[in-house]
Amino acid sequence: MAKKKKSSVSRPAKKSRTVNIPATEPAPVVTGKSSMLKKILITFFAVFLAANIVELFVFMGKAMHKQNYPVLATQWAHNYTGCTSIGEYGGYIYGIDNTRGDVYINKKDSGQLVTKLNFKEGVYSALEDSAGVIWVLARTGEVLKVDPGNFRTVSRIKPEGSVSASWMDIDSKDNFYIANPSSSVITKYDRNFKKLLAFGGRSEGNDGFFNLGKIFTGPGDEIYCMNYLKTGKLEIKIFASDGKFINAWTVYGIKSFDGLTNMAIAPDGDAYINDSGQSKVFVFNNKGNMLGSFSGTEDKSFSIVYIASITGGKNGLIYVATHDMGVFKTIDYTK
Repeated sequence: MAKKKKSSVSRPAKKSRTVNIPATEPAPVVTGKSSMLKKILITFFAVFLAANIVELFVFMGKAMHKQNYPVLATQWAHNYTGCTSIGEYGGYIYGIDNTRGDVYINKKDSGQLVTKLNFKEGVYSALEDSAGVIWVLARTGEVLKVDPGNFRTVSRIKPEGSVSASWMDIDSKDNFYIANPSSSVITKYDRNFKKLLAFGGRSEGNDGFFNLGKIFTGPGDEIYCMNYLKTGKLEIKIFASDGKFINAWTVYGIKSFDGLTNMAIAPDGDAYINDSGQSKVFVFNNKGNMLGSFSGTEDKSFSIVYIASITGGKNGLIYVATHDMGVFKTIDYTK
């Protein structure tokens, strides 16, 4: 009987070893799963990152092999006291100095000054229609009609919805587009300034703007719009002439944007945007891909220093207002 009791006392020790097993065995299993999951995620992220880096370098490599330097067509010495923007219309370059209310009209092939106009009320932009009539958007929101024969103001128009307007452009059919930064609305008018439609407005959706800036008509009468985002970045939004949204993309590469930032649009839809701070012109396609940048000709015969403005593109020439007016041929990035 005593031996049986001794045998029963030894059994709890076996149970104790059995109890310890579930307390120690699951831990390595859980750790293994977690470690494996982390490895999978890290590997996936590394592959994703590597693929994007390779794609970026491939794109940049292609860009480097393309014609990144433009050909200088001509240059001429401008006579601006100051310049806040330039615009190409007809056979002329319209130089605007909105701090003094001046409008310079120069022949775009030779730079010869045709006349210098001054508007005491101040001026935002000036352009020319297909008949050669000059139209000036004054700081009062009025549109002034100027006779191209004697350069006198013949009428003043107060278009509907032009209050607080700050920019105006015209398309190939002589339709006018006026941008209003206070409401971020673009209003389209016919050649008699009858209102045709309005689009845009304050919105973070495709159809609106956070802060509307300048607008420019493209080769197919699309409207390229500058939208200054709350993050300090510039977004380009493109609309059809009927106000329908086409595309939008954020501008990269340019460090800062200001009132001197302008745009020239080539026949293929490429956008040339000036960066005054870096003394460069950046080129983007109409999808928003940066194609390249330049600060003058490849042989350094013309260098761009502090670009006041840029315009043109529709006829294959880009006008860059710097120490002189540099006239460059648009770059074919398809080669």
